Amino acid sequence: MTTRITVGVSRKHGQPNFGSQGADCHIDFEIGGDPLAEPDGQLIGRIREAFHLCRQEVERELAV
Repeated sequence: MTTRITVGVSRKHGQPNFGSQGADCHIDFEIGGDPLAEPDGQLIGRIREAFHLCRQEVERELAV
């Protein structure tokens, strides 16, 4: 049995004259077996790492 986990970050910044610039990032990954049987904190750590990567990429896109 596999479990699919999806994390995502979206951000939009307002621009002059009612415009906006936005960016989003989504990461899907699968975990084999029972995700609750993983060692303490391992699943949470993987999810936090995915969110961190998404946040970095969204900020990088909006900085351009």
